[in-house]
Amino acid sequence: MLQTGYRPFRKLRDDLGATFGIAPSHQAIQNWLSVTEEKRIQGASSQYSGYYCYDEQHIELATRKRYRLTLFDTILNVPVAEEIAGDCGYQTVYAFLKGSLHGRPLVAITMDHKREYKAILDELGAAHQLCIFHLFKMIGDKVYAALQSNQVLPLFHGNQERIPDE
Repeated sequence: MLQTGYRPFRKLRDDLGATFGIAPSHQAIQNWLSVTEEKRIQGASSQYSGYYCYDEQHIELATRKRYRLTLFDTILNVPVAEEIAGDCGYQTVYAFLKGSLHGRPLVAITMDHKREYKAILDELGAAHQLCIFHLFKMIGDKVYAALQSNQVLPLFHGNQERIPDE
């Protein structure tokens, strides 16, 4: 789970055992991967901090585009739930988060900066924290665009003679 690339099914069983407290057979794992319907794995712990991180990954299963939805407890550093879904729209993400967090403490969730995430978290009653990577990327894109604009660029080029070399 923590590594990428090819991983034997028996090694995946060990990963699932360490992460979720389950140890399915290699055949069961192969069967899971060949099924194209939605699947969810819930964490075994009943105690979570209330501070979570949500992300989605675009994957391909049985030549079909799917999404791996992941919820992680950021304080305890443990996974809470994972699901393979057919889409990552508002209803899918809302149902995943609501089902995964049922009966668990909820303070805040760190997520990307998609517009629908704010509405989902408002509905769930959680604070929306922006992923720092995506926040810096957003800021960087805006700053880069401003620096490359016709209004700012001439200011730098026009002041080159006045800046003393040190």
